[in-house]
Formats: sequence, structure tokens, C-alpha cells
Amino acid sequence: MTQMQALKCPSCNASLDYDGRSETIRCEFCGTTIIVPENMRAGAYQAGYMGGESPEKAQAIHQILELVHHGQKIEAIKLYRETFGVGLKEAKDIVDGLEMGKPTAVTVTTISPSTGNSSCGCIVGIVILLFTLGIVVAAMVPFFSITQIIEDPGTFIQQVSEGEFETFVEEMGSQVAIINRNIQNSPIVTTGGGDGLGADLIVENWQYANNSNTILLSYTEASDSRRTTRWEAEVGDSSNNLGFNVGFDNQQVYYTSGSTLYALNRASGEQVWQANLSDVVDKRCYGCLRSDQGVVVALTADNTLYGLNATTGQTLWQARLESDTPIYLEEGFVGLAILKDKVAVLDESEKAGTFGYALKLYDINSGELSLQLVPMCPDIDNFFDPSPFGYYDQIFIDEAQDRLFFLWGESINGPECLEEWNPDTGQPVWQTRLPGDDTGISSSIGRGIVTEWNFSPYFAFNGQTLMLPAYESSSQGVALVDLSSGAIQFNLRDDDYEMWPIGVQGDTAVIWVERQRGTTQVEVWGVNKTTGERLWQHTLTAEYLFDMDPFDDRWTYQLTANGLYILQLFATPDPPELLVQSLNTVTGALNYEVKNNLSSDYWEGLTRTPSHVYLTLDTLVGVDLSNGEAATEWP
Repeated sequence: MTQMQALKCPSCNASLDYDGRSETIRCEFCGTTIIVPENMRAGAYQAGYMGGESPEKAQAIHQILELVHHGQKIEAIKLYRETFGVGLKEAKDIVDGLEMGKPTAVTVTTISPSTGNSSCGCIVGIVILLFTLGIVVAAMVPFFSITQIIEDPGTFIQQVSEGEFETFVEEMGSQVAIINRNIQNSPIVTTGGGDGLGADLIVENWQYANNSNTILLSYTEASDSRRTTRWEAEVGDSSNNLGFNVGFDNQQVYYTSGSTLYALNRASGEQVWQANLSDVVDKRCYGCLRSDQGVVVALTADNTLYGLNATTGQTLWQARLESDTPIYLEEGFVGLAILKDKVAVLDESEKAGTFGYALKLYDINSGELSLQLVPMCPDIDNFFDPSPFGYYDQIFIDEAQDRLFFLWGESINGPECLEEWNPDTGQPVWQTRLPGDDTGISSSIGRGIVTEWNFSPYFAFNGQTLMLPAYESSSQGVALVDLSSGAIQFNLRDDDYEMWPIGVQGDTAVIWVERQRGTTQVEVWGVNKTTGERLWQHTLTAEYLFDMDPFDDRWTYQLTANGLYILQLFATPDPPELLVQSLNTVTGALNYEVKNNLSSDYWEGLTRTPSHVYLTLDTLVGVDLSNGEAATEWP
């Protein structure tokens, strides 16, 4: 029999009866749902919920607690934000409380009138008052004037006065629907842009109405002014906001809603086909819905790999992976990659031993398991067994050149191993180790596959060079790998700074650094990649929300052939200010510096292209890198 115990509600301080095992409990006095940390439960991660949450939210809470338990605070914060729709600081405070073993009240976003000019789900009501001397229109729009809703008030008045109520209601409904939207996460780039215009983007946005939040995917096209919507598709609601994924090719856009996979005509948005899968393709499994060589590849949450005919939706093959753990990845890592005519996915394998993983290559047309690549990092002293490729190790895949690289190992066997493998023969091409006797990388920077097209906050990888954060004894710096030979240089370091890679341009390695002694200071350096000589430095001044992640929601960068672009968001001005700077990567000289006003002091998501950086605030903001100007583009 479960032993009941007393627990105080963090919101109202009422005494609650707690069964000692559930992960949540609902306060019967104030209605607050409380997450109970592990240290207050009789057993770790036992099933049972006393909070009355939906199964989806209960599962998300369980996953958040597991992430906190395993020290993955960044992922826990991201998942909390996605689940409960709160800001970065609030999510961080919640996770910090759980880490310290405090019972924590869950924040649930409710639909209420907005303040300011934010489009965050206000419910707009329209009351039409008829008088004998004329028709007077009064709009009950909290904090919105009629001119903010109706682009042409004169036409609106005329429609009402002439009795065209149906036209009025239709236009008003359309405008209210736009106001009651909140863009979520990072947009998906479907074209590279050009002709001075930005890229076409698929935008995830939530449509608020009454008490339900419908999730829409909007295919938006760049234009000379604000971007336009080509079509929209409803993919679900906020009760299951992680249960869908998106992919595309030149002809179609693919998305999953629940366990159903849909194909839409990319030009018109019309449905082409639908197919049933065994489970959802979780949104956190990045790159897990792909289309290549006429085959749609999907990796579901129950770790089943599918290949479907892109034209008809017919299932060509399916393969069940050995691992039963769903793949949830941190930023910069993907769940699968395409090498020639093979699908590459990381999975448990008997060949890799009890704790090892293999990179499995499946034929994209037949689903046949072609190869299992099982790298082993030998012990330098031949005393311990070789280290298998593990859960927190990294794979780098250049899909354009069909090349792949493994980085893994354990400190007990010496520095980590780095190897290139041939995906045709399944054999190593070259092998090397990180330099020095006590050199390695942090095991907390994520796992999975890094591709040349997927931006990673931890590695700079372009197929020719690989830059990675590395440490030797107490010195943390950046190692640079020549991928043609495997030669490694580790001269980009300074004992007083923590360093992270941005990329390489010519002979200049660009890195960002954070001073570890004295006053905190963040800078970007240009360093000679051969000698390690510092060529220039540029100081960043934006405030950090927290310092446990090398990149937060107040600054970012984009390195292109035209130079380095740095975006910093300042929360203290009113309105908040976005500073965009363009730097010459050879000299560090400032090409331009532009200040822009924004409506929020951090962004929810961002996407980079060679010409633009797109920020998700309450609207979609595009930053034109040619001049540094930021503009609201959608809706």
C-alpha cells in the first residue's frame, strides 16, 4: 500500500496529501499542478500521475524529469518551453528548481486578452450597435484599434452601412484570425532565395480560438514587401504539439499528424496522398522526415524506419531498429542522413557490444541492411578493451561528397579517436587521435549526426574542415581538423578563455570566446588557423539570460562568403533593440552596424540562409544581411 505524505503547494502553501510516488500532483485548493522532483519520491521515475494532465503532458513531464536527472538541462528547458508555451527565463527557473529538488508549480498558458501590440492569442469580439440615425460600429478589441484590424476602414464602414454584412463578417473574421496567431519554433527553408529576395519558408503557427489552439503549417513566399501565404495546412492542436514533423522536396511537402503521413503539392497545397505509419515522427527528431531519390524516409518514435514511394505513398519497406529509446536530439544534430543510395541511422547493435552503437546503412530503395559500421577506439597501452562508439558520441556526414567521420572514445583509453570511413566498403580510410595525452571534448554537447547543411552550435563542419571544442588539462580551446588527411591542430586556446568554433574562412579560423577570469566578457576572434596567432577581436555586449549554453536567445551569427554577421538583442531599451554587425573576417573591420527595434527581448526560434536570418518572435522577422535591416515579414 502506498504511504501518503504531506507536501506544501508552492502556489498557495496549502498542505497536500501526496502518495510518495507520482511525478505530479494537483492542488485541490488552488488547482495548481505541481511537478515533484526525484528526491521527494519513494522511487525514481515510477509511473502514476495525480495532476490530471493529458497523457501527452504527463509524458512530457516525465521526459523533463528524466532530462534533469541525466544533467541535460538545456534539452529539459527546451522541452518545457515547447510543452507549456512559456519564455526562456521562466523555463530555466523551473528546471533549476527541479534540479535543486524543489517541488515546482507548472505554468500553463491560458488564452487571455493581449497587452501591447503582441499577437499572442487575444480573443477579439465584435459588437455592432444599430441606431436609428445611422449605423455605428464599435469594436471590442482589447488594445487594438479598428485600423489595426481593418486595413481600409472606409471600405469597412461602407460595407456595413450598405448592409453587406456577409462581406464584413468574412473580412473581419480573416483579420481577427491573423491577429489571433502566434508563430512557433524555427521556420523551414524550402528555397535558397535569390534576386534580392529572401527564401520561401514553411512557418509553424498556432491559431487561437476559444479554448483550442490549432497548429497550422503555412507555406510563405518572399516578395518585395511582406511575404505572402501560398497555402496552409492544419497539422494538429497544441495538446500534441510535438507529434508532427515536416519534410519537403522539389515537388511536394510532407508532414505527419499523429501516425498519418501526408503529401501535399508544393505549389497548390492540395493533398496528393496519405499513408499510415506505426507511430508519430516526433518533432524533436530533427531530419527524421526526408525525401531523396523518389523515396520518402521517415523514422517514427517507436524507432521504425520507413521508405515510401514519393509519388504514390506506397510503403516500399520498413525496418525496426534494435533500440527502443525514442530519438530526441539537441540543436545541430539530426536523426538520419543520406549517403549515396543508403539511409544512415544510429542504432544499438550486437556487433557493438552491450553499450555500443553502430551506424547502420539501409538501401534506400529496398530497405535492406547493407552495412553496420562499428568503430572501436583502442587503448593506447593495450590494457583495456577498445572503446565502442557510444550514446554521446558524434558522427559527421558530408552528404554532398558522401563522406562520413566518427569522433568517439573514453579518457581511460587515451584521447578520443577520429576516423573517416568509406560508406561503400564499410572500412576506415584514415585514423587519428586528438593531440596530447589528456585531450578530449565534453560529453554534454549532444549526440547524433552532424551534417554540412545543419547548423550546429557546437561544431563547425563543412566537408573540408572540422572545428570542435576541445580541452587539455585545464585549458579549453578549439581543435581544427583537416578532413583530407586527418591532421589535427590544437593551437587555438588560451587558459583564461572558454572557446567555441564558428568556422573557417581562408587562413582565418573564427571563434567565439568567453573570459573565465575576472569580469565576464564575450568576444569573437579571428585566429590564424596554422599558427594560432590572434589577428583581431570583437567584443559582444548583449546580456545573457544564462551561461550554461554557448548560444542563447539573445545573440547569434551567420558566417558566409561575404563575411561574418553578428546579431545581438538588447532587452533594456523600450522597445528592445537588435544590433546587426557585419565584419570582414580577414581584418575584423566593421563593414556596417545597424540598430533595429523589435517587439520582444528574445526570439523563440531562428533560421539562417546565405542572405537572411529569420527570427521567430510574435511575428516572423527577416534580417537582410546585405544591409542589416530587420523587418516584420509575416503574417
